[in-house]
Amino acid sequence: MSFADNDTIICKDIVTVTQDATIKGSLGTGDTTWATAVYVCRSSAPPTLTNNVINFQLQAGASTTTVTIDGGIAMSAHGGVQIGTQASPIPYANMCTLHWKSPTIGTRQYISVANGNNYSRTSLMCWGEYPTTDKFETTAATANGASKVVVADTTGISPGDKFFISKETSLTSGIVQYYTCTSTTATDINITPNMVRSREAGGYAWRVNGYGITWSRETYANTDFRFGLVSNMTFVGVSLFIESTGTGPAMNGHYVSTGQSQDAAAHRSQFLFSHCVKGYSSGILYNGYLSPEGAKAEFTYSFGCGTYWDLRRLDTYDNAIVYEHDNFSGYNFGSSRTAAVFAPVQFDIQRNIYECFAAGYIYGTDLVYKDNWHRGGAGGGWQIYTSNL
Repeated sequence: MSFADNDTIICKDIVTVTQDATIKGSLGTGDTTWATAVYVCRSSAPPTLTNNVINFQLQAGASTTTVTIDGGIAMSAHGGVQIGTQASPIPYANMCTLHWKSPTIGTRQYISVANGNNYSRTSLMCWGEYPTTDKFETTAATANGASKVVVADTTGISPGDKFFISKETSLTSGIVQYYTCTSTTATDINITPNMVRSREAGGYAWRVNGYGITWSRETYANTDFRFGLVSNMTFVGVSLFIESTGTGPAMNGHYVSTGQSQDAAAHRSQFLFSHCVKGYSSGILYNGYLSPEGAKAEFTYSFGCGTYWDLRRLDTYDNAIVYEHDNFSGYNFGSSRTAAVFAPVQFDIQRNIYECFAAGYIYGTDLVYKDNWHRGGAGGGWQIYTSNL
């Protein structure tokens, strides 16, 4: 079976897209808001990281591919979206872009579970190539208005590469500004535009291009990217809304692991964010109960700590460890964490850079929190409270 541009797709079985396509939403009777472009039915078996059974997939084509969504993607239990596979990530040369356009039918652009926030197990699995070197340490301070950034070694950087530069000297709220490389020397990245606000040495130039998968959107208005009981949330080699400005979307899974404690380990939630970059978005990445198989964010820009809210370990069956290693994040921790339901979460948070950092409170057990760098934001300073339960 084949589909034409502007069709609405119901994925009863596996639908694989390998070429440019526009999928247009349809409205239900009496609905003027939530046009569904893709409805993903439950898979033939519960999705795991390796069985590739999700019914809506984007895979590498002969060249770069853009799949445009005019409306939203709705997912039933054990439905989801898969881009690439763990064994065959999407190459950068054949980059796949999942793009939300300003809706021409309805008013919302979204990806969401079909049964509200609390009752459906869904999966988002994205595996893409990422740059061999995705961050470059700055070895000298960069003045406001400077036209270059000095790093230890520019090997691997080419004109046209785009970066975010961390370690602002300002205590005020951060801004989202990317810098494009115009040329290099052995240690200098010449940039456009000129630097906005000064930077300290010892930060990083984080590359925001060179990833095999891109999620993009035309407008930040009327977005809703929320998931219910996510079975797996895996982002490797993904550039997520990096071009976006303004507020939203709050990418989050709500009470993501309730009711999974007796499931086989392969079918229980696990979160991995590795070698990814994310543009400005308000709110949290996920909240509620921690995935039973734990969560890991490593070598990411904007997936770092502070994306958690009301994070709780479900029960004593969980391997509920939160690893946050070698990330940059401008988010704050928010307010106090609710104590764990049956057992406390274990945190292992090391070697991260936090800018615009505000108050936070972490409840946990065997807490490891070291070698992290902070720059105050809200309230003009930072403070962190930890509670080892």
